[in-house]
Amino acid sequence: TLTGNIALNGGALTVGEDSQATLLNNTITLNQASVGAGIYSTGNVSIANTIVAVNSGSNSPYIDVSGIVTSHGNNLIGVRRPALTSLAGDVAVEDGTIDVSDASGLPAVPFVLQLGGSEQVLVTVVSGQTLTVVRGHNETEVVAHAVGDSVRLDGCFAEGDLDGTSSQPLDPQLSPLAVPMFGQIPVHALPADSPAVDAGNAQAYQS
Repeated sequence: TLTGNIALNGGALTVGEDSQATLLNNTITLNQASVGAGIYSTGNVSIANTIVAVNSGSNSPYIDVSGIVTSHGNNLIGVRRPALTSLAGDVAVEDGTIDVSDASGLPAVPFVLQLGGSEQVLVTVVSGQTLTVVRGHNETEVVAHAVGDSVRLDGCFAEGDLDGTSSQPLDPQLSPLAVPMFGQIPVHALPADSPAVDAGNAQAYQS
């Protein structure tokens, strides 16, 4: 549990460039920072079975997670980041390339994007604003997309992930930090009606 921390960026966790971190079965809550009060990453963070929610700061769309984060499933993100960019043209089912309106925030290949609200693509080549992609990544359905559809990089779209938005945050309803009856380490317990109850998966992360 990472809770009650305060920083300019990365209230709970900052991962710098060329660094990496893996978070499994964690709770990151009640931290404060201008950006990424939960996680701030210019490196690479992998998360699974982790709650990142009810953090606070001035930049609300990026308050829980900011930077390069890869989900391995079954996370609860209170405020999901807005789309990185959008499609600059229509994409047919048979297309193996896509054009985006802004490619400036893309990492080094290979990486995964989400088009619209469902299909994932594996990006293998970036040439200007044109991306060569493998469609239907992670067994998602290959569908047509229209110009202006969202393109997401945040990584929090794996199986079992739950998320909210800056206008409608997803609250896990965590109990105050306390030591459980048969434990030694303080935790934020989940009440029975929390959306995080039974939302985890022991097989979510495979190293």
